[in-house]
Amino acid sequence: MAIPRVERDPVLFGSISVSTILKKDAIDNFLQFTKLSAIEQYRISLGLNSTINLTNVQCQQVLFTTEEWSIIKATYAFQLRDRSKLPGEFKSKLKKIKRNIDGHDLDAAYNQIRTLEITSMDDPTKRLCAIYAHVIRVYKERAYILRTIRVNSEADSLIKLWGEVFELLFGGNQDIYLRWGETTSGVTTLQKKLNRPGDKNVVGMKVDCRAVVFFEKENLDIDLMNMEAAKVYNDDKIFQDRAKLVAEAKCSLDYFLHSSALTAEKKAKICIPVLQIAGAKCELCSYRLVADGLYALNSVGSLTVSPICTEFSKNAPSWFKLLTRLKTMVLNLYDTSIIIQQKNTNDFNSVDMNASPSTSTRGTFFPPTEASPVPILPSNMYGSSCPPLNDGNAIESSPNKKLKNA
Repeated sequence: MAIPRVERDPVLFGSISVSTILKKDAIDNFLQFTKLSAIEQYRISLGLNSTINLTNVQCQQVLFTTEEWSIIKATYAFQLRDRSKLPGEFKSKLKKIKRNIDGHDLDAAYNQIRTLEITSMDDPTKRLCAIYAHVIRVYKERAYILRTIRVNSEADSLIKLWGEVFELLFGGNQDIYLRWGETTSGVTTLQKKLNRPGDKNVVGMKVDCRAVVFFEKENLDIDLMNMEAAKVYNDDKIFQDRAKLVAEAKCSLDYFLHSSALTAEKKAKICIPVLQIAGAKCELCSYRLVADGLYALNSVGSLTVSPICTEFSKNAPSWFKLLTRLKTMVLNLYDTSIIIQQKNTNDFNSVDMNASPSTSTRGTFFPPTEASPVPILPSNMYGSSCPPLNDGNAIESSPNKKLKNA
């Protein structure tokens, strides 16, 4: 008789936990993965990664009733404490800049923000001023980037808009650098090897940009933020990118959670920032562990740059505040990584990606790529009380739960 595979997360519907429902759906459809639509593949990827998606991208609600979904959101849609504040002199200058932009005088607005950038003695103020000056320059010289037109490429928005924004935002810390282009993380390579024992040619997940801290002694780069970009907001591309971002964020989060250098209290507060870009649109999400065997992806806010300059200046205070919040999230992860690095100086085993499956973390599923077209089930998809899925036992979860609201 096969051993039932169940999870230990606390929210139950008919004696079946949320994570168990997600994983049963994923396993039931796994063999058909490459034949499914993009949104279905995203739903299966989430389930295989023990993840509930609580952003505005709807895909898993079909597994639950409306009432059940409301309970899930009330339980797991965490709100990050926002302590970010804009520098006083920058905040006061925003009102004057808005008046100039409302009067369609971009030159005056640009000169005002550049003057404050030059004269201010405060580094955060200087950086925010430089970012605003860059955005105004985009409106003056490259406004086509902010519109959805055929000639724009995926790289256009990254090079002409977002690259400068994020390089200026994180440029004050010499230990944090942005890796642009299709680069891989050492941590995702380590995780992927767990799914492919014996394979000597494993390459980790590639994403368009990563904020990274590099530990030279361990020869390991740790992701502090992940980003995927698309030319336009196309559903298929968005779902594919989101699946990649979840896998990448999960690998980074698990790296921190597997560290013996961190207290349980510290681990409970860790969340990974995730950015999804489509032209001038940009959504900030956060990823964290919310229960035993269950992770959650939540929306934090929108950094979209409006094609209308007056609309951007109207929302500038909240836009820059969210940008500052993103930087705080990354710096918090950087501080946490330093704690691990200092522990590693005396104990190279403080982070063990093969840590006991009795912990709350679970294995990672990597969506198939052209280089690796065959999907592979993650190792340690359930807790230690359940055998691995490739142990010869039949896949058996709790009693069948049919799709709701289909």
